[in-house]
Amino acid sequence: MDPLIFSQAFDLALSAEVVAGVLMPVKLVLIKTNLALDRNTALADVVAAKADYTGAIEGVITWLAPSIADDGSIEVVGTVPEYRPTDAVTPNQIYGCALLTALDAALYAVCSFADGPLPMESALNSILATLRYKPEGGSMVVTIS
Repeated sequence: MDPLIFSQAFDLALSAEVVAGVLMPVKLVLIKTNLALDRNTALADVVAAKADYTGAIEGVITWLAPSIADDGSIEVVGTVPEYRPTDAVTPNQIYGCALLTALDAALYAVCSFADGPLPMESALNSILATLRYKPEGGSMVVTIS
């Protein structure tokens, strides 16, 4: 058999299909418990550890069209609304995040914050998250600022 060599146009189209089919209904949630996050993390543990600071949201991801990254690879960038407490009534420390399906039916990915925990104690704290899905190698990274 002779292998097919896929074009960049195919990679872009496939990335769009992955986002539309698999990643579109996914949300990013913040985790307030210092869990051991890995491939074996239980869905129930993540759901129980979701942030509950005053004003907490579950970040519905807006996926942009597939594009070419600075390094020449194909990527799909996802953004979420800013995470910001509305007051100091129920503070949290945020240790990481997780990708969950819309109704918490499945856990797709988890991430511990290298600079965590991050305080979410008052309206002066905020977390901005950007996701980058790289189909080559099947990776996704989250950038926190």
